[in-house]
Amino acid sequence: MNETSQASAPVTAIAHTSATLKPRHDLSAICSRDETREVLNYAHIDVASQQLIATDGRILCRLPIDATGHNQLIHRDLLKAACKPGKRGDLKTATSTKESIEIETIGRDLESVKQTLSQKVSSRENYPAWRQVIPEQVKPLTITLNANYMKKIAEYAIKHGDKETTRIVVSLTDNTSPACFEVPMAYSSQESSASAHFVLMPIRAQA
Repeated sequence: MNETSQASAPVTAIAHTSATLKPRHDLSAICSRDETREVLNYAHIDVASQQLIATDGRILCRLPIDATGHNQLIHRDLLKAACKPGKRGDLKTATSTKESIEIETIGRDLESVKQTLSQKVSSRENYPAWRQVIPEQVKPLTITLNANYMKKIAEYAIKHGDKETTRIVVSLTDNTSPACFEVPMAYSSQESSASAHFVLMPIRAQA
């Protein structure tokens, strides 16, 4: 696919796509629930770049995937079902079209179980040009943070922060200095604005 194209290639009605799925490919939580943006209710398999993409218009995730065939959309609910963990050693593949997705599970004993789920991709809207929203910098600032600590900050913001926006303001100086997180607090008209401030040390790169 041309990296400078303005939009992802359209999904072909009769095209088939085959992809190997693992539990980590469940990006259903990233897909939109907004029925007015139907195409965002689907994850997108970009075969040329071997990427699975999901977005709700505010957050986007791309993940490597082993896929052949044509670009394809998979509804979030079917993607969740297809990526559901099986027994250890199971290999799941999905063959999808605009009308259905066939999930084949091959167990450790090489027994094959197939399940067909129907979907209807009626949107005429092309999937967003996802490459254009990924920042490209000559010298990007890269910092490694502990996900468990970030989860604590996010949970605090959800519980005590501004309920309207659930904002977290992140300030970075460099990749060795602490990352600063500001959580604007929810307050009444009688209270003055306040924020909770968190400082999180980066994880040092191991030699």
